[in-house]
Amino acid sequence: IDVLVVYAGKVPGEARDLAKALFFPLWDLGADLGHGVRSVKECLQLGKNDWQVFASLIDARFLAGSRAVFDDFASQRDKRLFKGRAEGFKQWLESHNQRRESAYGDASGMLEPNLKEAMGGLRDVHQLRWLSKLDAMSGGGLAPEWLSLLDSHLSFLLTVRNHLHILENRKEDRLSLDAQQRLAPRLKFEARRCWASRLR
Repeated sequence: IDVLVVYAGKVPGEARDLAKALFFPLWDLGADLGHGVRSVKECLQLGKNDWQVFASLIDARFLAGSRAVFDDFASQRDKRLFKGRAEGFKQWLESHNQRRESAYGDASGMLEPNLKEAMGGLRDVHQLRWLSKLDAMSGGGLAPEWLSLLDSHLSFLLTVRNHLHILENRKEDRLSLDAQQRLAPRLKFEARRCWASRLR
């Protein structure tokens, strides 16, 4: 979970108390919480200097508070931060993906894949959505039917990952063979007997 409190202007002193009231209960519940309290100007500045922050701002969505502040932030983000930076972002993703592949491999060919970081996992779904949103600003982006298909894959990956976390009672993204055996009945998968014929 990533929660960002955004102010139109300079962050006021009382924001500290607000942050405590908002974040502490989530930490107490055991949530793995990314958090921040920033002005719109600070968000844009950080996004210009850090591609990871840039990526997180693509997914920003309104939860509560002043809709006008969020709409102003989103408008400035699209015009001042995103415009003309898609190519640099793609290059950063490519270098990031090389490190991921080296560390986690390709999920499609692994017996015990990492659902989040391995190639073909959640990171790739997120990247496709980010790039589609950036491309849509210049009239491109994925067609609605492809976005719908991507969403169905995302839903399945998240379902498996959430069940894995519950089974392991912790944040665990490697789908071990043991976990696969225990997860299968929960997800209504049944073993099938394979019959192989051999030419003599």
